[in-house]
Amino acid sequence: MKFAICAGHGGNDPGACYGGYTERDLMVKLRDKVCENLSHTNHTVKADGSKGVNLTLATAITLAKECDVSIEFHTNAAANPAAKGVEVLSLPDHKVLSQKLAKAIATVLKAPLRGEQGWKPQEASARGKLGFVQAGGMIVEVFFLSNPEELANYLAAEDELAQKIASVLVE
Repeated sequence: MKFAICAGHGGNDPGACYGGYTERDLMVKLRDKVCENLSHTNHTVKADGSKGVNLTLATAITLAKECDVSIEFHTNAAANPAAKGVEVLSLPDHKVLSQKLAKAIATVLKAPLRGEQGWKPQEASARGKLGFVQAGGMIVEVFFLSNPEELANYLAAEDELAQKIASVLVE
């Protein structure tokens, strides 16, 4: 199986920012850890950049089209710092895997599931159709960066989370 493991907000786009953290930097680190965990399997793993580097969305879309399973990590953010939870946006074909990923993440981070047991169709996004999803990928909103408790839970569980995500992918 071929996996594309990507991090949102490539190039100079930091994504959401809170407490000195950027979405891009946190998700590149998670991407790198998941790739490292997957490298010990008999699967092909492609990333949207070398370790610590995040390339453009166009690169991630190209990878998504080439691979069997493609995920792109993001964090959510909201004006309300109490907003929380995990969700995965995908086409209906990936609903079951999206729900498994969301449940695994929610369990590690002690967070609620958003949407339909962690899954949302791309139309539920404020942006409507999403290029990465249209290419067959899943957008994983790991946690709310704007929620101090969720950020702390994420930072405390990064390694465990990367291992759990990799194990769900190879199941």
